Amino acid sequence: MQALKGVVIFMGVLLIGGVTVLVYLIATGAGKRAEEAAAMRAPASIGLQAGERLVEMRPDGPRLYLHIDGPDGARILVLDAQDGAPLGEIDLNAP
Repeated sequence: MQALKGVVIFMGVLLIGGVTVLVYLIATGAGKRAEEAAAMRAPASIGLQAGERLVEMRPDGPRLYLHIDGPDGARILVLDAQDGAPLGEIDLNAP
């Protein structure tokens, strides 16, 4: 009976310790993910000129393609999907 009591106490301590570690890991991991998500949602300015409009936006892995149409013709902007940094531009009016 004494051994059973010792085993129950030991398992209770393990259970409380495990739950404490689990709560700590969840709390610290959630904070890191929230910071990463906030950084990903940072607004990016694409600098549309007067008369231009965004026709279509397509994500493709780490890139984001923006089809922009305006008085000077159409173009596609290629942006980094994580931070909005411009990677390139495709002029659709080029011969």
